[in-house]
Amino acid sequence: MAEPIFAQGTALQMSDTDSNYTTIAHVGDFPFPDGQRDLIEVTDHDSPSGFEEHILGLTRTGEIAFKVWYIPSDPTHDDSTGLIAARDAGTLKYFQIVMTDADSTIWKFQGRVRRFMPNAPVNGAYQADVSIKPSGATTYA
Repeated sequence: MAEPIFAQGTALQMSDTDSNYTTIAHVGDFPFPDGQRDLIEVTDHDSPSGFEEHILGLTRTGEIAFKVWYIPSDPTHDDSTGLIAARDAGTLKYFQIVMTDADSTIWKFQGRVRRFMPNAPVNGAYQADVSIKPSGATTYA
């Protein structure tokens, strides 16, 4: 039986192209891109034994929401090259998640940064709530 893999050190990376990725600094817990297929009901008068029937439709992706420890001067956070710039421009970016397993498994997807909202807790460090909305399929390497 395989041992569970310690996730600390997983990298969430961003790029303008599908190369030269930069690791986004100070990312906390984050989910991987999900995919859930639409369920289309196709029940009709011929459905056996009066049970509903379904087929699968489009795959919907949820947003990837996470926190970063916000450093205004960090180039992966700032308004020149970072998450704020990506949010403001609304452009499609390339993202990849590099796992900590022996094969360094990679999940790649494109998406847009929809949210970068800093907050200043009274008893804490600056943080920002970030969300990325994937567009298209996720690939795996």
